Amino acid sequence: MDKKIIFASILLTLLFVGSAGMNILQANQSKEWHVQQERYEKQLSDKDSELKDTSERLSNIEKRYQKLYKEKNGATNERISRITKKIFTALYTYDTKNQTVQDRKEKLKGYMSEGALEQVFQNTEGGDEQTAETISKLTHDPIVYVQSADSAQLLILAEVYFEFSVAGSEKMQGHYLYQMTYDQLNDTIIGFKALSDLPTT
Repeated sequence: MDKKIIFASILLTLLFVGSAGMNILQANQSKEWHVQQERYEKQLSDKDSELKDTSERLSNIEKRYQKLYKEKNGATNERISRITKKIFTALYTYDTKNQTVQDRKEKLKGYMSEGALEQVFQNTEGGDEQTAETISKLTHDPIVYVQSADSAQLLILAEVYFEFSVAGSEKMQGHYLYQMTYDQLNDTIIGFKALSDLPTT
């Protein structure tokens, strides 16, 4: 009987020790799991912060680019409008009695290349001497359409309204569409082409 009691006591002791050992092992494993989980969570948090920082930097870069792009386009469009107005004022505001073709060419030299000037005046080799007196006037600023392109040369369409009289006749209205090529690097018109006559009303 004593042996059975002793055996039972030993068995209970072993079970208790084993159970305690399992509890300690489970506690250690649980602790390691929590530590590992915290490490993973920290890594995820760090990655999330990095992604947010990167996203913010990209957003700021895009905003700066858009701002510069608008400023650049705005400045370019202003230059184009200025040059276009100068060109068509010289072309359409004149009196052949007081101003020759050569005079008008001189006014355009700072705004157009030699090739473009030749395209403008290709049908005026005889000058104004052979024609009746013509008085012409640009009635308002040209309407300018600029091709949106990130290149050194831009295509421009210019809509021009003017009025003119020949040899003292009644004033007639004119409405014309032109195509020009603008060189951004040299701030000059390098191509000029008359496209079509448009309705005046």
